[in-house]
Amino acid sequence: MTAILEYVKQFLLQRVCMYGLIILASLFVVSPLGSLQTTFNENCLLYSDVNYTTWNNVHYFAVKFGSSSICDYDLAVAVIFCIFYPAILIAANIFLFFREKADKKVDLSHFLFVGNCILDVVITILVLVMACTISAGFTYLCDQLMAGQSQGMPISSCSDAQKFENWRELDGSNFHLDLSIATAGSWITFIFWFLQAFFGMWKLWRLNMLPTVPEKFKFCFKNS
Repeated sequence: MTAILEYVKQFLLQRVCMYGLIILASLFVVSPLGSLQTTFNENCLLYSDVNYTTWNNVHYFAVKFGSSSICDYDLAVAVIFCIFYPAILIAANIFLFFREKADKKVDLSHFLFVGNCILDVVITILVLVMACTISAGFTYLCDQLMAGQSQGMPISSCSDAQKFENWRELDGSNFHLDLSIATAGSWITFIFWFLQAFFGMWKLWRLNMLPTVPEKFKFCFKNS
């Protein structure tokens, strides 16, 4: 029993550390995306269309911003499920750790551990969608900006667009850096969530807490 208790304690500490890493990584999503939302008057740069025009040998461009719901979703997932939720679970797991240390017993079921692990899997999927929308939206924006090469725009890479003077009187000097950080942060956050969900389900399997097929159905399967 002592060996099992120590095993569970280590698992709780591992979950606390992983939730801490998730919070840290998500800050690299919330901060740059939130900054861009503020800079561009709550408009979303992801999946934005760019139109170029030339008049008197002077090049102009206009940005048709993407749907705000995309950035709102990404920020909501990052804040709610990657900061607030992990913070609550950190406190809960620390409580369980010291409770088990005092009571000398294993009591994972009291904290609805199965539900926690299943929710981790669901959140992992939501974070994967977040990472995909950020990276794909960023790529789409860069493709739109790079299309200016065919019209003589002095742009050799997507980051060169940060030097454009006319951003509708907005500050676009750091958009590429911010989106690069947000993209990297979102995928790192997903990796941490994937590991958390994987180890949680693995723990359920080791403790025989995963749902199993009832015996009567097993009999039917064998006969078929």
